[in-house]
Amino acid sequence: MLDDKKDIEKIMPGITKEIDSIMTYDKTDAFKRVIPSLIRRGIENTNLSMFDEKTKRELINAAGREYFKKGKVDEAIHAYKIVNNKEKLAEISDYYMEIGLLGKCVDILVDIDDKERLIKAGDKCLRETRIPEAIKAFIKAGERSKLVKVGAECLEKGKTDYAIQIFAALDDKDMLIKTGELCFKNNELEEAATAFNLAGEKEKLNLVGDSYLREDALKEALFVYELSGNTTMIKFIKENFDKELDK
Repeated sequence: MLDDKKDIEKIMPGITKEIDSIMTYDKTDAFKRVIPSLIRRGIENTNLSMFDEKTKRELINAAGREYFKKGKVDEAIHAYKIVNNKEKLAEISDYYMEIGLLGKCVDILVDIDDKERLIKAGDKCLRETRIPEAIKAFIKAGERSKLVKVGAECLEKGKTDYAIQIFAALDDKDMLIKTGELCFKNNELEEAATAFNLAGEKEKLNLVGDSYLREDALKEALFVYELSGNTTMIKFIKENFDKELDK
């Protein structure tokens, strides 16, 4: 009984090479027929159930390459995500970095969890003062030291919303309190409330609520008192300013 190609080759030298050639031709020919239709109709609208899993992956990867060649980058990304082709997705992230679309670059890298590229992208975002993108990259990469540095710089430059985001991600309560106190001093009450709430500082939240109350910002005061759990002041506002709250 002939069990494998070696046995067949002994009887008919060169036959296995011819068979492989035919099979390769058949697949190439099939790809030539299927890919244009796949590109035209879209992957989601094309039934590929007649192909085995390996062939389906190859077809979708081929579609991704064609989409990218045609400048349809979003479609290429979608194709590569379907087959979890992280290598090709990383290449697209490199392309985005080269043309300056750093937000899209970081989004892809977050999805594929490429730490090395995330750090590189985060550094470039910092150089180009793209702070939100840098924060996102460093958080996903787990770069605590870089986040601490960026957070301190944001605080120094008065970019307190970014600082709060960073210190919250780091779970740094001391810096959240420091940021909240700076915001409170500058009458940035919404940011102060956010920082104090994230830090679990109920007493300082009450100070923010008191400031809102002095400004007759009743809804805001009530909201902050609810965050702090100050039942006395919640009851005071609801019972004395019911009509004002309904406005």
